[in-house]
Amino acid sequence: MKELYSIHSTWQRRLAVSAMTALSTWGVHHGLLAQDAPSTRTPATQGYVELLSENDFWVLHGTDRYYTNGGALSLTLNTTPDVVFAWLPKLLPPIPKPSHEPNAPAEIFWSTRYAFTQQMFTPAKISISDKISTDRPYAGWMFWSVTVNRDMRVNGCIKFKNCVDDTLELQVGVVGPTSQADDTQATWHRWFGLNRPMGWSHQIRNEPGLLLRYSRAYPVRHTWGAVGIEGAPVFEAAAGTIAIYAKGGARLRVGYNFDDDVMRGAWSAADRKPSVYLFSELTGGVSAHNLFLAGNTFRKRSDNIAHVSQKNILSEFRTGAVVSLGSWRLSYTHVWKSREFERQDHGHKYGGVTLGATFPL
Repeated sequence: MKELYSIHSTWQRRLAVSAMTALSTWGVHHGLLAQDAPSTRTPATQGYVELLSENDFWVLHGTDRYYTNGGALSLTLNTTPDVVFAWLPKLLPPIPKPSHEPNAPAEIFWSTRYAFTQQMFTPAKISISDKISTDRPYAGWMFWSVTVNRDMRVNGCIKFKNCVDDTLELQVGVVGPTSQADDTQATWHRWFGLNRPMGWSHQIRNEPGLLLRYSRAYPVRHTWGAVGIEGAPVFEAAAGTIAIYAKGGARLRVGYNFDDDVMRGAWSAADRKPSVYLFSELTGGVSAHNLFLAGNTFRKRSDNIAHVSQKNILSEFRTGAVVSLGSWRLSYTHVWKSREFERQDHGHKYGGVTLGATFPL
């Protein structure tokens, strides 16, 4: 058979460009508020350091398959990015102006998150050393990321489009053995007496990875004293060598002292009250590319790199709880994902736990 190179097709590249362009220009047609028009709160610089663990161990009857483990160490600052990444906030689309309250004062809260992350993906049967052509391939992804958050608030978010939450994340890293995902899984399984993973020799090969992800939400809130409920439509799109997708859905939060969650702008522990809330988010969308299913971006068919046919319509539901007390913040998230590839027998679930603390700089 004549060798062909499995490079992303033209329509996939066009979808990536179209998705990011549409997100960047969408607000232009809905009335704009200049980015420097609202007042930007500039409190004393604060930091927030956080550890994240995602694993199917965190859910009952964990299956040790698919997206099986992720770990991250991050530092968040209540400022815009430094000189190196000062260009990143400029990629955010303009903020839509609330047409029903054109003269209401607005505040903008900025934060920047720097993170180091490792993720691993495996087939269902990790005790088999042979290549499994009907299951997802072994893959590791180690990356560095910078995430810019911009939250605009007008009049307590009591009306639609009074508040806008924007997030733009840049991920740069490496896929393949260099990610050290195989060694990480083997070490943890040895420490805890679990099955030894045998098939990492068939993992996706080394290649650099890049992903740009953007999301926007329009929270609407009603409060009764310190107790409140908040709902928000959410939209997200991403493009890069790692993935190309777009999705939308809804988010719900119910709890006590929303604004005293450190990740919502309450940085000073001295001024922050205890915060407890529950959250849920349901999203669905389309996926044009997933490197962890499709295999290496540039390869010959004769290379025999593991890959499977992905599903293009996906859905996800996540729910959990957040507790903030003083300088500390603890959260738990339970995630259900629909089937991602052909011949996958059922969806997948995993849990995530974060522990973090604020500190002055």
